[in-house]
Amino acid sequence: FGLLESGMGLHPEEWHRFASGYGNLTYTYDKKYNLFGSFRKDYADVYGLNSKYRGKPLWSVGASWVASDEAFMKEVSRVDYLKVRTSYGITGNIVPGVNSIMVADTKIPVNTWTQQPRARIDRPANPYLTWEKTATTNIGLDFGLLQARLRGALDFYYKKADDVYALKTLEPTTGFSEMWMNMASLYNKGVELDLTYDWFTGRDRNRLYWSTNMTMAYNHNEITHIESLAKTAGELAGDYQYMKGYPTSAMWSYRYGGLTDEGQRMFLDHENTALTGNQISGKDIEAVIFSGQRDPKITMGLSNTLRYRGFSLAVMAVYYGNYYMRSLQEGTLSSPPGAYNPGPMASYLLDAWTPEHTDTTVPGIFQNDRSSNTDGSGAYNYLDIYVQQADFIKIRNIVLGYDLPQSWTARSGMQQANLRFQIDNPAAVWTRNKLGVDPETGGIRRPSTFILGLTLNL
Repeated sequence: FGLLESGMGLHPEEWHRFASGYGNLTYTYDKKYNLFGSFRKDYADVYGLNSKYRGKPLWSVGASWVASDEAFMKEVSRVDYLKVRTSYGITGNIVPGVNSIMVADTKIPVNTWTQQPRARIDRPANPYLTWEKTATTNIGLDFGLLQARLRGALDFYYKKADDVYALKTLEPTTGFSEMWMNMASLYNKGVELDLTYDWFTGRDRNRLYWSTNMTMAYNHNEITHIESLAKTAGELAGDYQYMKGYPTSAMWSYRYGGLTDEGQRMFLDHENTALTGNQISGKDIEAVIFSGQRDPKITMGLSNTLRYRGFSLAVMAVYYGNYYMRSLQEGTLSSPPGAYNPGPMASYLLDAWTPEHTDTTVPGIFQNDRSSNTDGSGAYNYLDIYVQQADFIKIRNIVLGYDLPQSWTARSGMQQANLRFQIDNPAAVWTRNKLGVDPETGGIRRPSTFILGLTLNL
């Protein structure tokens, strides 16, 4: 652990030692039947307190069968290639910043009386901390049909993770409130598909070539064991809060209880009792509800490539689906813009509650503000009415190119010349939410970029 000095001051530099040893074995019989296995052992000094847990043995085994080479498949003329495969293996993982040694913080003021430096112990040592472990089962199929014009791969997987790092609540008399332990577990299961089809197979410059590639993935994950550190609704409300039986990217929300006759925002607990933001944050965790997950369950990609007489066009589109986001949370304002509240006002405040305008979800502002003092924790940010479906379809990029004929480039002593025009991040084709919010940024979309390039090979 050293110090590096730069123009920005002193920065800690952390050193670690890692070591690995591995071996692979493959056996093939009759060019159709394959067996393979691998074994490795990794070492890391982050688990140095107990040498028993410093190294982790990792291994995998698998088998495959090239069915298309069997005699009975020769009569199926449309199948060019068919391979069935399966595998099972154990992998390990290290989480940066988590280790078995005691962690102390020295970035605190010196002792008031002695003027001597001091440190605060943030995490106790844990000599039993070891690698996270994931067991993966995979069953797959590789295929080529119609003289390999249609080709692809289909995979089903199940991943079970054990010894996952999680914070464990400690008995207060130990002097610590929590520590990292290998005590959580979860699983991921899903399917992945990769398909390519050549509509036109022209390979020379003067013939049309058109190929489409599609990828699709579906993933479901669930936490099977963890100690929830949330004891109140205020501690659980939010995103990526871990609970047994739910995904790792779970969203937890308060239920909206409407506005009172004075324009004050209210929240509903599990007994449908209307409470203020300060009141509900101290309730039990039953006062919040599950609102979906932040990570998409379904992802798809579609790429098209066309070439004809030197011109080329490539378009890549994506779809993310079956997930949610939070957006456009409506706060309140106790005083007009000025010395105590500089800056512009949010446009939604034009729809704020008044005695004459009660059909709104925006609480009263200025003299009608009744929410600022009763929602100091910002609980409104986690209301269920601000949860939106985040599905979208976007074109990632469009590339138009032209390859100059070799008869032209040869005269100039060049091997190849290519002109390219590219558009990245054009406007979304479709979004499920109708608020004008980009699901990937949570606000305005990333700006489009336009690139014009010339490549010369001499």
